Amino acid sequence: AARSHRARRGWRQEAVLGPAPIQVVLILSGNLSFLNWLTMVPSLACFDDVALGSLFPSGPQGLKDRVLRMQREGARGARPWPTHGSRVRQLVNLALGALVAWLSVPVVLNLLSSRQVMNTSFSPLRIVNTYGAFGSITKERTEVILQGTASPNASAPDAVWEDYEFRCKPGDPWRRPCLISPYHYRLDWLMWFAAFQTYEHNEWILHLAGKLLANDAEALSLLALNPFEGRAPPRVVEEERTLLLEG
Repeated sequence: AARSHRARRGWRQEAVLGPAPIQVVLILSGNLSFLNWLTMVPSLACFDDVALGSLFPSGPQGLKDRVLRMQREGARGARPWPTHGSRVRQLVNLALGALVAWLSVPVVLNLLSSRQVMNTSFSPLRIVNTYGAFGSITKERTEVILQGTASPNASAPDAVWEDYEFRCKPGDPWRRPCLISPYHYRLDWLMWFAAFQTYEHNEWILHLAGKLLANDAEALSLLALNPFEGRAPPRVVEEERTLLLEG
């Protein structure tokens, strides 16, 4: 029995240590790395007390000492008498589990459907939903490039427009890709979605342009390059849509 237990224990830990390096590589790549952290956290349950014991203090009244006392009491069959609060908590857990199972029925049916819908809620409670990072991949990618000019006449042919560079959003094609981990650059991420729609759907970009017109230090701290640093702010800021990738 002891040998069988050790074998199962080894299998559990190997099941975690196998995919873990892949998750670490994905985290280092910086692409949506928070999803990989979320994938790795539940795998901690595969490690037992022996494997994780070295991470906790072992002195008197320490966490390990309290756990050992609980285990000894459990081995003697000494179980605490259920209280009113514990019974209520069990009923709440059962009710919540039944609710989630009932709300999951349309989600599972959608998963099995040939016309699967992604990123959708199936009930007003929005407890159980479908999520998918990418339902399809476009063959072309458009990027919003923010530009400013100090020229008196912005519409003149000789007006000089200078690009604002973001920390990680594609811009200058000669700049190498950046490393994003574990922090996710929210503004760069939103700029990607802004390229799918017009500014009417993303009014925040108008506020950003206003901040750039004022050389706002807080807004500029989110960017990698301010072409007007140490100079007067631009007279006009505009967005230009550029096709960077095509396949």
